[in-house]
Amino acid sequence: MALGDDIAKGFYSYLLIKDGYGTIATIFDKKDATDSEKFLYNTIDFFSQYTNKEEIESGIKFGGYRYFNICKSLCT
Repeated sequence: MALGDDIAKGFYSYLLIKDGYGTIATIFDKKDATDSEKFLYNTIDFFSQYTNKEEIESGIKFGGYRYFNICKSLCT
């Protein structure tokens, strides 16, 4: 997991690897969606110290979105 505005402005990124296959995700706010490509490459640069950057960049890119809410009390 990586935190910091230089990686994903106020949110986070992560790298998961199992059996030689990996997933990199960059989580950011909808208002920063125009910077999504920049956040992705910042994340790749960060995690390239742990794995092969060329392998990461040759992978399949996909995107999506989710929304969740953390309530102070019971959500209805």
